[in-house]
Amino acid sequence: MNKTLTPRSKNIRIRKKQIKPFMIKIFSNSLNTWFHDLYDNLSDHEPRYWHIFIGTNNRYAVALPLNDKKASSIHKTLSEFINKYHPSKLTSDEESAFLERNNIELLKSNNVKMLTVSDKNHTTLSIIDRFIRTLRDMNIPSEISKHQSIDDKYTFITPYRMTKFLNTYNNKVHSSIGCTPKEMFNNPKLEKEYIFGCIEQSEKQKRIKNLVLPIGAKVHYILPRNNGLMKKRCQVSKEYYIIDDRKGNMYTLIANDGTVITKPRHQILLCNKAQT
Repeated sequence: MNKTLTPRSKNIRIRKKQIKPFMIKIFSNSLNTWFHDLYDNLSDHEPRYWHIFIGTNNRYAVALPLNDKKASSIHKTLSEFINKYHPSKLTSDEESAFLERNNIELLKSNNVKMLTVSDKNHTTLSIIDRFIRTLRDMNIPSEISKHQSIDDKYTFITPYRMTKFLNTYNNKVHSSIGCTPKEMFNNPKLEKEYIFGCIEQSEKQKRIKNLVLPIGAKVHYILPRNNGLMKKRCQVSKEYYIIDDRKGNMYTLIANDGTVITKPRHQILLCNKAQT
């Protein structure tokens, strides 16, 4: 059975400003909380992995080299990071080495709270996921370089280039926080002001109609933007889906043919009466 097309679904276009009110901002109520993940630097390169950390609020980024992703190696980079930055909380996906008993004990013994996100696609991890994409985007030849982006040297990140990338990123104004990550990292007052602003925005957002969608509702989902070509308007799926479940800001959608997808609230559009 095919997915069900709704009347006029082919003509639905929405502006980005219609999406923005439903975007849930990821932030922490506490100072000095971080995300961490592993960056695969590909085999036959040094380091084999990078252990990436990024501040939840200040977006300050740190990268520590790893020869492998054994729990014992992760223990060393975690220890190094904790001793230098004294985090209050670390959030990650379910990387097995992060969940190893000795590493969990390391966090506990240093009073570091641990949060594990079970779904890799959960928007909770969007900050570190986006930063890792940024690193890949930065790893390209400069305008004066004789190399091409397809050259082997741009498939991995050397320690020299990683230091350069981090310095550039941490000292550039970040649109989400209104200052550079380094400025907020060095100034807890700025981070507190940012937290208060996020809390105020969150409270206002709770009053938005249809912020939380009911189970069973018919919806479209917003299609990914086509490499920035659709600047003003976004397209939505031609077929409608039924909301089957909700966990936090993530919705499980099921099509008429049984296709299941998971989308955050800001990527979902309720069908209007003419489309049901």
